[in-house]
Amino acid sequence: KGLTVWFLDVGQGDSTLVRGPTGKTLLMDGGKNGEGTRVVLPLLKSLGIRHLDYLVSSHFHPDHLGGLDEVLAKVSVGQVWDRGTWMVPTYPDYKRYRAASAKLRKAVTLGQKLDLGGGALARVLAANGKVLGGKTVTIKGRYQAENAASIVLKVEYGDFDLFLGGDLTG
Repeated sequence: KGLTVWFLDVGQGDSTLVRGPTGKTLLMDGGKNGEGTRVVLPLLKSLGIRHLDYLVSSHFHPDHLGGLDEVLAKVSVGQVWDRGTWMVPTYPDYKRYRAASAKLRKAVTLGQKLDLGGGALARVLAANGKVLGGKTVTIKGRYQAENAASIVLKVEYGDFDLFLGGDLTG
């Protein structure tokens, strides 16, 4: 009757589905190429979910966004959020994601809230090396820069908090 969270087994990578108390949905990441079709879409179908309110790409590594274009091709999506156009890669998985999300895609802002209904929300705590209420960390040109650029969401509902951090490094 409240918030429900699924951590999908996409092998290497991540994919998390959150459904708020009123049925609003957020999918963060979709695993590598093929996992959107193999894992994410079957779960959505089994739950009767034909529309995602929010789709979030934590960062642009293939094991996180590779399956998102497959989801975007089969499910209607209200809003697509990612870290924006700073330091973007050139590999095929990113290009497929970019093409599939082009009309809906927007960059998150620190402190931004995604309303999951019934008092549940997801708040952006970090992105691109910037931390809400904290310092900016220089990550460009560093080892693990893409991981360090990860979007961090804090899902909040009552006294429950969930940290979703992509591959955020220390």
